[in-house]
Amino acid sequence: VASLARKEVDCNTVLVTGTVGKTGFKIQLHHCLKNQINVHAFLSSINTKIPTLRSLSSLKADDDLEVIEVCVGKDASFVETKSHWITPDVCVFTDLGPNHMDRHKTIDNLVNAKASVIAGLKESGFCIVNHDAQLHDQLVKELKRRNKNITLYSFGSNNKADAFLIDSQINKEHYGWNICASVAGEIVEYTLPLFQQHAPVQSLGVLLAVKKLGYDIQKAAADYKYEID
Repeated sequence: VASLARKEVDCNTVLVTGTVGKTGFKIQLHHCLKNQINVHAFLSSINTKIPTLRSLSSLKADDDLEVIEVCVGKDASFVETKSHWITPDVCVFTDLGPNHMDRHKTIDNLVNAKASVIAGLKESGFCIVNHDAQLHDQLVKELKRRNKNITLYSFGSNNKADAFLIDSQINKEHYGWNICASVAGEIVEYTLPLFQQHAPVQSLGVLLAVKKLGYDIQKAAADYKYEID
């Protein structure tokens, strides 16, 4: 039922994975686009098999975008199966570090498992990766090994990334940040109402996804000022 619903609706779909930051990315992308388009997402941290199927099976005909969070276990083949259910247009890697090593045992196993989410990526699809991630280079190498023609975009703290911070200053009034950034060549300034140290860079991944999906990043960034769901 989930697979059929996904095929019949065939909206843009963003698959979000990573060792940390998956739920935050999903919630922020939903928040920043909900005033532009119909965004479908379950705004909680549930991300295993049944929640994945539930999200897909509840798609509606007028949904423009599905944002779905996927956990990655040690069984890469099952992750590939989930990816084929989802058939994402975009795969986002929020971060990648040596987490959950009791499950993966080795860095190679971890990177292989995470990269396996691109198995169902559409031919016209692309990936967005965190350039600041500890295992960025290993991940990119594995993604290219799996698909030599894959399109990759990145976000990070410096101009080596496609979306990067120009300036970020603490905003004490809003318990967050005042940010100036370049997102795929477009300058954007906004107030981010999240106080965590990693929040400015992570928000760039959200805006890069907005930009590459063809939506208005100026409006998306401006909507950060409203209370996040």
